[in-house]
Amino acid sequence: MYSNNYLLKKENSMKGRDIVYLLTVILMLMPLVVYSLDCPHNYLGTCSANQIDCSDCHVVHTAPGMNLTAVNGNAALCRSCHDSLGQANAKPFVDSDQAQPGVRGNSHRWDALVKNSTYGSRVPVPQGADNTDYLNLRLDRRIPADDNTWRFYCSTCHDQHNQQDNPFDPNASPTPGDSNRGFQRYHNNTNQMCRNCHWARDVQDVTSTTPGNIDPLNPNYNSHPVQVLFTGATIRTAPLDANGAAETGIRFKDNGTGDSNWTNNLILDSANQVNCMTCHWIHYTDSHSGTVDLR
Repeated sequence: MYSNNYLLKKENSMKGRDIVYLLTVILMLMPLVVYSLDCPHNYLGTCSANQIDCSDCHVVHTAPGMNLTAVNGNAALCRSCHDSLGQANAKPFVDSDQAQPGVRGNSHRWDALVKNSTYGSRVPVPQGADNTDYLNLRLDRRIPADDNTWRFYCSTCHDQHNQQDNPFDPNASPTPGDSNRGFQRYHNNTNQMCRNCHWARDVQDVTSTTPGNIDPLNPNYNSHPVQVLFTGATIRTAPLDANGAAETGIRFKDNGTGDSNWTNNLILDSANQVNCMTCHWIHYTDSHSGTVDLR
């Protein structure tokens, strides 16, 4: 028979071993947690690792920005790398790139008011996640409202940590986590994010005056229909490219004879529908069909 003191010592010894075991498991898993960044924002991985880790964007103490960021301001943090002299110099951004319709710009703005009746936009409604938002899917939770201005920024539409959600780009990798998938906050393969904010442009039939088919902000104004199949008696068998040749391939992403520029193609969404990005693109788009845009 063992004494109570012996049993107590044995129990404490087992607890100690359990703690050591638990700490060992945590330390083994730490690289998987710390470097939870999809390429090309990655430190480890099968695609071209860029040796980027948490400390490139975050600091633990006396951080200049919110969320322990190394630079104050969301766009400023992104552009600390996405600069002509930065690590992401292949895709730089400057303020003059921001669209000012009819004046200048080649990219969607990253500092504008979310609510804008001129462009049919609103604060996005919740989509794809519950109120805990543990997957960071909700666009509406990525719009700072502390000053009541409701301006969006880069991280409203982009999740810099993962490449899991499906992009519109037909040339992007189909594998979640691979590069060239846009670091999207939510799926956009049928322009879900575009239509969530620009809800007034989400119309399907311009010949109808029923609610949902006219611009709710201006009943006398219509938009080209989106989420409609590219079929019909008055529709071509294929969109024409800038040189007049018919586009080819899946979703018409390929060019006709004598054209090497696919960035001016009128591409269908993943459901083979005409949608927002059939005619529009988000970044590096100069509205000139004769130029090759950065993708």
